[in-house]
Amino acid sequence: MKEIILSLFFNKTYLIMKRAFYEAVVVVMVSVFFSIAVNGIRPERIDLFSNNYHKNDKYKNKTRKEITIEDAIRKYKSGNALFIDARPEIDFSKGHIKGAINRQESNFDKWVNDFISKTASDKLIITYCDGIDCQLSKNLAEKLELVGFENVYYMTDGWNKWNQLSQPIASGRNL
Repeated sequence: MKEIILSLFFNKTYLIMKRAFYEAVVVVMVSVFFSIAVNGIRPERIDLFSNNYHKNDKYKNKTRKEITIEDAIRKYKSGNALFIDARPEIDFSKGHIKGAINRQESNFDKWVNDFISKTASDKLIITYCDGIDCQLSKNLAEKLELVGFENVYYMTDGWNKWNQLSQPIASGRNL
């Protein structure tokens, strides 16, 4: 009798486990189907069958272009570039590239609409901050590109390099 009860119990457990497994397989298959369907209708879809999907990346050639200090100086002297200091306002007021404006990535949403309305989308923009590890200028450049600015560059350690080469500087608050 005990063997019959154990046999029925294990048989029932086996059937429950088997059914749970099949249900899990169905859930996974339905999820994969919907994922592929949604991906197919998205404008920024991922090419599932390509070995080099970066060819379709619309930001491939745009985001985060670095500029050398020498090129930045040439652009500055031409008068065609807008320099944006990405450092905190207190650092900007102590000293910045002459003619630069101060805009931080941290409050991007507060100033970007006004900036867009006053700045041509093809304007040459060079962002900079202070220190080799500083990511502020890089992050700000990326955000500016994502909102439609086409000609944005960043300088790594731009403020220090600018000072070392004795380029024009100013102090005081933001324009």
